[in-house]
Amino acid sequence: MAIIGPIAATDSLRRGVGVLGLDAKTFYVIPLSSILIFTVLAFFAYIMRRKPAVHKRLILIATIGLIDAAVGRWPVVFLQSNPRAQDLVPFGFLLAVMVFDLVTQRKILKSTLFASLFLIVIHLTRVPIAFTPAWQAFATRMSGKG
Repeated sequence: MAIIGPIAATDSLRRGVGVLGLDAKTFYVIPLSSILIFTVLAFFAYIMRRKPAVHKRLILIATIGLIDAAVGRWPVVFLQSNPRAQDLVPFGFLLAVMVFDLVTQRKILKSTLFASLFLIVIHLTRVPIAFTPAWQAFATRMSGKG
């Protein structure tokens, strides 16, 4: 994921693939940020592999971070016409993990809280970041045109 994912995303950028009403350079932030979320959380899950509750939650939330590609293909008009609404699906899964923590542990585990906040912050900031001149210059360079 951490090696092939950015290569595939860059290939899509070079072919000019844009989705969700975004041009290719702006859309490039979506797969790269999803890969970042997965890689960081999977790394910490590996470190915490001797603590099963923490490990399982980090892996689950890392996987939730990858759900964008699937949700974007759902034939649901509301989601297709409103890309920001697509964030509601992974956020709903995060809520379910927190409810599970509350029911089984009587509290939200720190690993659930911090991993969820990490995912939410990246989801909410990545598209605005993609419109910045710095990101556009980076994407232009990665596309081989700069």
